[in-house]
Amino acid sequence: MNTQSTDSNPLTRPKIHVYLNLSLLFLAIRELWLQLQTKEGVPVEATVEMAYHTEPINSRVFRAELRYRYQFRGRELTGRVARDYFLNHKAANKLAQFRRGEKLVIRVRPDSPEVSYYPSGFGFVEPIVLAPFLLFIAAFVVIVPVALLWAYLFAPK
Repeated sequence: MNTQSTDSNPLTRPKIHVYLNLSLLFLAIRELWLQLQTKEGVPVEATVEMAYHTEPINSRVFRAELRYRYQFRGRELTGRVARDYFLNHKAANKLAQFRRGEKLVIRVRPDSPEVSYYPSGFGFVEPIVLAPFLLFIAAFVVIVPVALLWAYLFAPK
């Protein structure tokens, strides 16, 4: 299942759900938010706990994830980078190349040290291009059944 990983046991990896592929957009927005939140952050050394990318989760969607731990002002904290993707296998391989115990530099927000950021390398073109399509599918799956139910329940008899 796993083409590259610091964790060869798939049972210890988190279970992945893509929810109509909306996770692709959600994780990109999350990364952008973290990037903005740590823009003035301080560099801190982190230790890799796990890194992997998967085979397709939902016929075409893959996930790449990196989990790390770090210390800041005496506190032990954890963070992660997670992105779902269709096309960018090069970025996924780069993210999954990290090995357990390897060091990397992250940015931490000093006033809220649990907010940390490490760039995934995926960029934001793929989710932006796919967002309208994914939102249309989600709207169709959610709105159409609700409208049909509404019409059935409240239609004049």
